[in-house]
Amino acid sequence: MNKSSLSTIKLFLAALTIALTVPQGAKAYLDPGTGSQMLQVILSVVFGATVAIGMFFQNIVKFTKGLFTKPANDNEARSEK
Repeated sequence: MNKSSLSTIKLFLAALTIALTVPQGAKAYLDPGTGSQMLQVILSVVFGATVAIGMFFQNIVKFTKGLFTKPANDNEARSEK
């Protein structure tokens, strides 16, 4: 790619970023229940992830320890399994 095509791509990406981030008027009605529904979704994702991580925490710990440690020899590795 030459220099002019890179500057054209940069200009296009800058224009696209500006177009997507500049706030525009909302053309929809958001009732008071919408905020509580969004809060409920966010909280359920956070608590669900917490429960999932808690359930599989020992497996995660064993997996990460296995990534960073190597057994001294093959006989010890076979006896641990």
